[in-house]
Amino acid sequence: MTASVPASAPAESAALEYEENTISVTDESQNGVVFITRRNQMPGTGMDSSEAGEDASGQDVTGTGSGFFVDDQGFILTNFHVVEGAQQVTVHLPDRKREFPARIVGVAPEYDLALLQTTDIPDDLYDPLELGDSDQVRVGAKAIAMGSPFGLEFSVTQGIVSAKNRVVPTGINGIPQNSIQTDAAINPGNSGGPLLNSAAEVIGINTMILSPGTAASGTGQNAGVGFAIPINTAKAILPRLKAGETVNVPRIGVTGIPVALLPGEVRQEFNLPDDGVLVQEVSPASPAAGAGLQGGLRRLELGRQRS
Repeated sequence: MTASVPASAPAESAALEYEENTISVTDESQNGVVFITRRNQMPGTGMDSSEAGEDASGQDVTGTGSGFFVDDQGFILTNFHVVEGAQQVTVHLPDRKREFPARIVGVAPEYDLALLQTTDIPDDLYDPLELGDSDQVRVGAKAIAMGSPFGLEFSVTQGIVSAKNRVVPTGINGIPQNSIQTDAAINPGNSGGPLLNSAAEVIGINTMILSPGTAASGTGQNAGVGFAIPINTAKAILPRLKAGETVNVPRIGVTGIPVALLPGEVRQEFNLPDDGVLVQEVSPASPAAGAGLQGGLRRLELGRQRS
């Protein structure tokens, strides 16, 4: 006699496999994720300040975020804005109530990246995460975000890679750079935490969200559109961060205005082409200066703008 198999069995099996992968990635990665606390000293006040506000006693003001170990030497990657201006940085691991001091080793403010190091945590208490290849990320692939949203330590959310090479303003100067877009829930406090694939490899560093409610409430909320810095961006500058450098985005050293923005009569008067960039200023010792570019010598008033 042949036994029949319920039609739902394959679907249930697939669902269980998908869930088991998420559980496996979480179990494998959680000891590599840290909860970060910073304290900023306000000059002349003796008080700490950050976006998190005062605690219940009114004695302390702290900022929090996330990060993850990249090797067995205690180096931790996070966002620059998580530790910006910090006088004191501490980290702790899942299920570990004790805080461990960490120092800021190198920063890349324009990439919104920072590297910390702690030498006080025993090696057997943490497992560095494996850094993947963000160039190989595919839209629609699983994305798992780990971190501490709203101070809820070591939370896990799951979604997909919604887009790659999404250009968004990044870092302290808002320079447009490539990012990974995901619908995995990312909220304040997730910043600096890892975005992982189904192989438990870090593909990005969670950094910001697009939140329609921010303007009204003043607090960003997940709306299904989050962004992560591609891990290959961090890998490219990681040796320099370990060396204690402040890494900046490469610049040509030119300030200019697109010629197409000038009125037609102005372009005609000065015999300018329809396309191109009118060089206004060249930074000294920049690549542009080395190439012989020079800024304009005449000033032309155009409404409220000058060129």
